[in-house]
Amino acid sequence: MIKEDKGTTTSEKLIIVAVIVAIAGAGIFYLVENYGWLSSKNAEETGYETFYSQKYGFYLTYPASWALDNMERMGTIMVMLRENSSPTNPRAQARITAGSLGYPPLDNLKRDLDNMLENNENYNLIGEEIEEITIKGVPGIDFSFINKGAQGGDTRGRMVILQKDNFNYSLQTLAAENSYEKYESDLNLIVENFSLIE
Repeated sequence: MIKEDKGTTTSEKLIIVAVIVAIAGAGIFYLVENYGWLSSKNAEETGYETFYSQKYGFYLTYPASWALDNMERMGTIMVMLRENSSPTNPRAQARITAGSLGYPPLDNLKRDLDNMLENNENYNLIGEEIEEITIKGVPGIDFSFINKGAQGGDTRGRMVILQKDNFNYSLQTLAAENSYEKYESDLNLIVENFSLIE
């Protein structure tokens, strides 16, 4: 007895579509959970985008006109942001690194940084001291500095370091001193809107 091929039934087609949607949804979920994602919700209205990394437990807001690159390696993620007026030589940038970075305890780190800033003529602390901070219950330090570069190429920077158990978050912003005022509000927005996911 030979069966006649009647093609795919409607219910079989629905099952195939449901399986494809489920596989695509699982793939998107995996990428979001493990590598972060960008939200451009209202980016046209607000001029800002948000980067989330559920796996590393943080998010940040940045100007939509800035370029974002990120990479993950050996249990650490690095997110690079840079103003986009000159991609080969950005005048301002930010770098966020999260993972087991091997930093000493905060007290020792603060002491080491104080010594470096005090004893290195190329670095000057802006403000009186390194500030102790807390973000969502996680202790850290925050300080701003000027790096005196060769031939007058000074750079102004800010660094925030948080430590949660054996996990570190390092947020650093940099701008050429001669263009710092132009990018100051963007850099401050990045630092002030960096937060941890609870």
